[in-house]
Amino acid sequence: MRDPIRSSESLAELSALHHALMNHCRNSATDSSSWNNLSRCARKSDANALSIVFLSPAELRAKFDRLKLAELAITNEYTCCLKDAYQVQLATEPSPVTAIVVGFKDDEERTQFLVHAFVRQDGSIAGSGLCDPKLLYDDGWVCFKTK
Repeated sequence: MRDPIRSSESLAELSALHHALMNHCRNSATDSSSWNNLSRCARKSDANALSIVFLSPAELRAKFDRLKLAELAITNEYTCCLKDAYQVQLATEPSPVTAIVVGFKDDEERTQFLVHAFVRQDGSIAGSGLCDPKLLYDDGWVCFKTK
């Protein structure tokens, strides 16, 4: 559930930012029409963690926004990689969408964060219109994951 205190303007700004993040990732593929052309993420994204902290989805979302990870990825601080992608039919969508989990790696090939989204054929994000963070690193070695 999204923070009800956020104004519709800030939600719209976040949605636009998350849309740009997914497009940035998709455009980095050798064939931008297919997510499967992205490089693959490491099998175990939390392998380099000194500690793992489990947070609620809302807490992880807030940390993701506070760290401005989407902005960092868009400005090429991180490289996009594919964790998983498959077609699903959502009850709210007229045609199938791609359920995707993408990661963003640093220069040392360490995954810094993972996000999930339902992406339509036109590249827009279905559902809430936002990516859902699944894992992120803060302070380099502390891994935060959803409960």
